[in-house]
This record gives sequence, C-alpha cells and structure tokens, in this order.
Amino acid sequence: MSFEPVDRVLEGWLQAHGVRLYKEFTGEPVRSFDVVSPAGDKVQIWIDPVSDQGDVQVHVWDYRRRRRALSGTISELVRLVDEAHAIAQIWVSTGT
Repeated sequence: MSFEPVDRVLEGWLQAHGVRLYKEFTGEPVRSFDVVSPAGDKVQIWIDPVSDQGDVQVHVWDYRRRRRALSGTISELVRLVDEAHAIAQIWVSTGT
C-alpha cells in the first residue's frame, strides 16, 4: 500500500483548487485536507493508501457526526476527490 500513486494523480487537482495537502500527522504518513467555510466550519477529506489491487478510498468527515466513504480504483481518484469535495462544500455551507 502506497501514497505514491495518490500523489501523482492529485498533483494537478490540488494546484487547480489551491488546496494544501497534509502529508504527515503525528509522525505518520497521511493524505488529507480541510474544506473551511467563511464561518470557520471544517470538513476533512482524507485518502487511504492505494491497495495492492489498485483500489483507493476517499473519506469525508465533518469532525462531528457526518461521514462518507467513497471507493474506486486509482484511475477514478480525481472523480472521487471531486465528489468528496462537493460533499464537503455542501456540508460547510449548511453548517456542521
């Protein structure tokens, strides 16, 4: 399981959306970012390492009660992150 394919696929998406990707948390490798409303409400999106079979999961969490997990192949990663980002934007616009 590796983040290398995630990094390669998401490089352009991150630049296009002006998103800062966090790659480490408490000394462990991660791939996550937050969507933040003007009021300060936050939703986290994180991506699991790619499995040996080429599958990947993208998670959306409002730091409280709402969670979604989206699954697909590495070739679907941009679509999955687009979908997760849209969900996060809805959640922060309605208040978390």
